[in-house]
Amino acid sequence: MQRRQFIIDSSAAVGSLLPIAGLAALPCPPSPLSAAGGTQATTTCPTPVAGAYTTSFDLNENPINESGRWKNGRADGLDWLDIQTGSGRAYAAATVSDAEGNVNDDIACLTGTWSNNQQASAVIYRAPGYDPSTIGVNHEVELHVRCNITAHSIRTYECTLSATGPFIVRWNGPLGNITYLSETNLGYVPMATGQVLRATVVGNVISLYQNDVLICQATDSSAQRIVSGSPGLAFFPRSRATVSGYGFSEFTGSNL
Repeated sequence: MQRRQFIIDSSAAVGSLLPIAGLAALPCPPSPLSAAGGTQATTTCPTPVAGAYTTSFDLNENPINESGRWKNGRADGLDWLDIQTGSGRAYAAATVSDAEGNVNDDIACLTGTWSNNQQASAVIYRAPGYDPSTIGVNHEVELHVRCNITAHSIRTYECTLSATGPFIVRWNGPLGNITYLSETNLGYVPMATGQVLRATVVGNVISLYQNDVLICQATDSSAQRIVSGSPGLAFFPRSRATVSGYGFSEFTGSNL
C-alpha cells in the first residue's frame, strides 16, 4: 500500500546553468579577452538553451533559492515543507508527520515561464547503508511537472518512486486534495545512487522513467487537468526517516 490512504478528488554558484525561459542568462565574457603580457585568450561559454535549467546544488541553502529560481512548499506555499541543499545534494528540509493521509511533502518548483510540454530529471543519491524500510518508514523521491505554487495552493503532477513502486498523482490545490492517476508498476528496481529519474508531460500524458525505462504512466483528460506550470522536485520522508538519506545530486528541468 502506498503512503497515502485516501483520495480526495475535486472533480548562484550552480554546477551547470542554462537560462530559464523568462529569466536572463548569466553574463558571459566576450571573446577574445586581453590576458597578462598583452596576449589574448579565447573564452568559451555554453550555448544558451531557452527553457532549460540544470543545477548540481553547489550552494548550501534552506530553503533552496539559487538566485530566485525556486519556489518552496513552506516559504511560498505555506502549508507544505521546503527543500534544502548541501554538500552537492538537494533533500527534504524536514520529515512529515505520521498523521493518516498526511500529504505536506517537501517540495520546490522552478520559477519562470515554461512550455506546457516539459520534463524534469534528476540523479538519485542514496546514503551508504540507508534503508528506511528497516525501521518501518517510507521515504519517497519525487519529480514534478506543470507545478504551480502559491499561498495555500499547489497544483502539480507528482511522479514518485517509493520503496513499494512508482505512482503518479495530481495535486488539486489545497493541502490534502489529491487524485491518484496511476499506480501501475511497469517495472522498477530499488533506488540507488546514480540512477536517473525522469518525468515528462506531453499533452495529457504524464510518464515516469527510471534509467530511461518507463515505469509508470497516466493520462489526465479530466476537467481538473493541469495545463501549465514548471518542473520541480520533492521528497516525502516520514518521521524517523533521515532527511538526507535520499536526495538528488543533479536536477534538470527543460521544455519538450
